[in-house]
Amino acid sequence: MPRSAADADSHVTQFDGSLRRLTTLIMASIAFFGLVLLAIIAYAGWASNQTATERERMLLENALNQSIARVLNEQKSVAWWDDSVINITDEAIDLEFVDANFGIFLTETYGQDEVFILNAENRPLYAFSEAERKEPRWFELRRAAVGPIIDEARRGAHSKLRARPDMFSESQSNYRVLAGVLKPARWAGHILSVDGRPAVVAALTIVPNVDMELLKGTPNLLISVKYIDEDFTSEIGRSLLLHDLSVVPGPVRRDAVISEPFVGDDGAMLGYLTWTTRRPGHVLLTVILPLVAFGVVAAALLANMMLGRLRRAYEELALRESKARYQAKHDALSGLPNRVFMTDKLDDVLRAYGSKRTPSRVVAAYVDIDRFKDINDTLGHEAGDQLIKAV
Repeated sequence: MPRSAADADSHVTQFDGSLRRLTTLIMASIAFFGLVLLAIIAYAGWASNQTATERERMLLENALNQSIARVLNEQKSVAWWDDSVINITDEAIDLEFVDANFGIFLTETYGQDEVFILNAENRPLYAFSEAERKEPRWFELRRAAVGPIIDEARRGAHSKLRARPDMFSESQSNYRVLAGVLKPARWAGHILSVDGRPAVVAALTIVPNVDMELLKGTPNLLISVKYIDEDFTSEIGRSLLLHDLSVVPGPVRRDAVISEPFVGDDGAMLGYLTWTTRRPGHVLLTVILPLVAFGVVAAALLANMMLGRLRRAYEELALRESKARYQAKHDALSGLPNRVFMTDKLDDVLRAYGSKRTPSRVVAAYVDIDRFKDINDTLGHEAGDQLIKAV
């Protein structure tokens, strides 16, 4: 094979190898950066959902703490009052006053479900439930459940219940003239299981807010029970934009629904708090991520197609160049090497022999067709062409 043809084939082989390496590098780069991009998008969507859910948990826990503080503030509106100390004593209790300002007022105005008043020895003086006054001894049905609240309100921080932020204390910072009431007052609030139902239980001492001399000895104690029912959870849900917030007996297994164990401050299992989380990363995971994945695959396919077309174009160009080289050095009729080929070949041979130190000879032989012109002139050029092919 002539050196020029061999060089051409060598160039094609080298280019094909380089192109294959380039193709591998480009495909590997697309795959690597595509996977990195997909991982970033997936993590961003997942982290966004996790952050939103965790924020909802914190807001829900804060709302429950605020509910306890709200019940205590509702109690404060009647418990921290000179008239309450005067009209509720062991010796005499004005039931008409207590019904109007405690039982009926707290249940109908604020939606508290049960109201109790205990004396200094924690003996029941008053009970109100289900829109009617009960016998004081009816409180004994609740004593076991609310006992830890009583102990905490009477003794302070010696409670065995789970500690909660005292948001009620923080809300009393506006007291200035009536700040004296905070010295004798005691309170406690927790979420407990009462009669098998979750409830906010709050206890607040009944003390005067103006004339502190009215307080003699240990103050009476007001206890309220507000059950965490559908109305309670709906109110919290509306405030937090968790419109389907509810307490259910068992966990709910549905897409985008969170089921959190609802455990009382006394350790009792109260059920499960469920709600539909917002999932801000849902669009990233379900729309953006598939689109980016499709884009990465499309980019890889497009790059592969373009490199393939480049390879085929180069091969076709190399083939044409090789063919042109061949035609330039070979006779079109016979396919035999022509004078250009012979001249190049002789140059190569002479250079090769000329580089050797020992003397050598070069012999050039050729075949000649005698009287070829006569054949063309007598029989025609077509016969001459046939003769050349035959030779």
